[in-house]
Amino acid sequence: MQNRLYMELVGSLSEEGFSLDELVVKVKDLFETEGMAGIVGLLLSLFDEHLCAGLVCGEAVWQPEPCCETPRYELHKRSKRQFRTTIGTIRIEWRRLRCVHCGRTMIPLR
Repeated sequence: MQNRLYMELVGSLSEEGFSLDELVVKVKDLFETEGMAGIVGLLLSLFDEHLCAGLVCGEAVWQPEPCCETPRYELHKRSKRQFRTTIGTIRIEWRRLRCVHCGRTMIPLR
């Protein structure tokens, strides 16, 4: 459910414009089905995608510790992760990046 709403949110935000009502309804649906843990998971997923997109394009403000002399990253795969917190279980799929030059992989949010 969270991944479907995540894709719908990303789709509506990436188009030329989006309706604030549409955004509110989707967040409300997520909160009703998964609670606060779903909202936190969604926010972490959005931040992870934003961070990875910046690293792949070379436009990120934050840069990880370099793995080689000229690191350049590409999207590699996703890793599922769960965190048990006081608000519930947060589920997220972290994006894994791979350096094109040395082949080393990393997860930026880790």
